Amino acid sequence: MPNAPPSETVILIPGRTARQGTTLNEGKFSTGYVEETSTLLMNADDMARLGLQNGNQVRLRTEQGQIELPCQAAKAGELPTGLLFLPYGDMSSRLMGGDTHGTGMPNSKSFDVQLEAVLRGKERASPELLDKIRSKGRTILCAKEGSEELRYLRRMRANANAGGPELNHLILREDARKIEALEEFLHGTQHRLGIIEKSSNIEAEKHVKEFMARHRRLLGISEEDAEILMTMLGDS
Repeated sequence: MPNAPPSETVILIPGRTARQGTTLNEGKFSTGYVEETSTLLMNADDMARLGLQNGNQVRLRTEQGQIELPCQAAKAGELPTGLLFLPYGDMSSRLMGGDTHGTGMPNSKSFDVQLEAVLRGKERASPELLDKIRSKGRTILCAKEGSEELRYLRRMRANANAGGPELNHLILREDARKIEALEEFLHGTQHRLGIIEKSSNIEAEKHVKEFMARHRRLLGISEEDAEILMTMLGDS
């Protein structure tokens, strides 16, 4: 089994941003507000060390809970190494405890969190694979930087998504992995077989990953990516 992504202790600083204030006028459920309060800002050197790019998913853990969200490099000089920034909101609140330490106010300014990259497959989705998926009646949209598709994936906290009435419309990141493309393709097959109707989202996700790991040779999945699938199942 592959090792889990390395975890390190860093300091999270929740706070408010100008964009958070302007998008609040549109409502806390508006696209802009949700995106702003669900994007983690990191020092660019920390991102490089962890092999992260803008938009990649990371996991933050505290004793109170854990969250997964996309990361973004802060502007040069804004954040020292070892410090993270996340605007106040639903995501940051899930990591905060209720202990006020006698002050009447819980600690919400800076606290330790465990940071790790969310595991992804190693092999990229090839143009040939994507063409084969299209030949099976699927449409594929590429979530490019600045696009509505990428904003949607970030809001869903996903690297790929299958949508539409029959789950035939796929959205993939520009650096989509083979197992991500295959998983979203197979969700359409699950829908056609009636599995989606009988299962919760978590059950459907586990079912398709188990299928992919079990039939890795048929699907052309490498041993390394098959082990990553099994690690993902252990984390779910």
